[in-house]
Amino acid sequence: MNLRRHFGDFNGDGTVDGGADFSPFGTSFGLSTGDAGFLAAFDFNNDGAIEGGVDFAEFGERFGQSL
Repeated sequence: MNLRRHFGDFNGDGTVDGGADFSPFGTSFGLSTGDAGFLAAFDFNNDGAIEGGVDFAEFGERFGQSL
């Protein structure tokens, strides 16, 4: 089995896009582990926070891309 997924593809449809992926990213942006609404799937560098540095850049890098 070959399983592939882009970082930021929250709903797993193979595309990092507007509603299904950007909305939950935006909702969890600025949150940290333990905060209500924190989604670890968007914490690219696994530092416990979804922030403007690495996490936003990595999401933006893949936005609009499909597998």
